[in-house]
Amino acid sequence: VLRALAQVDPEDVSMRALGERLQQGTDDERPALLIKVLASDTSASIRRVAAWGLQQYAEQPAAGRALGEALQRDRDARVREMAAWALGGGDDVPEVRAALTGALQQDGDSEVRESAAWALGSIGAEGVDDALVAALGDKSPGVRAAAIWALGTAGRGTDPRAVVDAFGDSDRQVR
Repeated sequence: VLRALAQVDPEDVSMRALGERLQQGTDDERPALLIKVLASDTSASIRRVAAWGLQQYAEQPAAGRALGEALQRDRDARVREMAAWALGGGDDVPEVRAALTGALQQDGDSEVRESAAWALGSIGAEGVDDALVAALGDKSPGVRAAAIWALGTAGRGTDPRAVVDAFGDSDRQVR
């Protein structure tokens, strides 16, 4: 996290202070600090790094809630995409599943939808087969490919016709 923060803007005083605080903090303090930064910092780059750092704490309920909130509400697509990715390191709990499914179905950015599909597969989300099958019709080949992967990884009882139909997709990666 410290290296990533330094790459954003090493001259930024707030970055330097955040880096020092993270370095001095205990493991118990770091998630709370990253959650605060994710929720309140004015810099999208810093919020993105905070989401990235929270990935290692994603199984903690507070971190999962903060990442889910960022995924649903952050105005910057790069932050939402990183929040979806970070949630892929957590557990399959209802609020995480709902945030990821909502992003997969409704986010206007294809990279966010793609990361949401990947994260659903990564956490082994239950009860999301319909959303993943619907994503096979997404206009983005990356989203369709991630949905195929997620169905293969976490799909339980998915109608195989939906997957077989993807062999006819125009994109080589999806096929």
